[in-house]
Amino acid sequence: MKILTLLCALTFGLTAFGQTQKTKILLIGTIHFETPHTDEFELKVDDFLSAKRQGELEDLTNVLSQTKATKVMIERPFENQHSNDSLYNSYLADHYK
Repeated sequence: MKILTLLCALTFGLTAFGQTQKTKILLIGTIHFETPHTDEFELKVDDFLSAKRQGELEDLTNVLSQTKATKVMIERPFENQHSNDSLYNSYLADHYK
């Protein structure tokens, strides 16, 4: 709910400051791959490290790269920010596969 509120506030805030082009937002939801198994309802899924699932994730990554996104948001604890930024910058520099 907090993320939805933030996205709405950002969208309306940018519009209020005379933005001439509409902001495009692509919101994608997925299962939590790293679950601590504490959810009341937990989806049973096969191994996402399998060749089949890794191929699907690679396909998704390729499609998403075509959006030429300038901002990317992920749901991760704030204390992981440095690690997330480092991995993303390595990816942008084509050093991370």
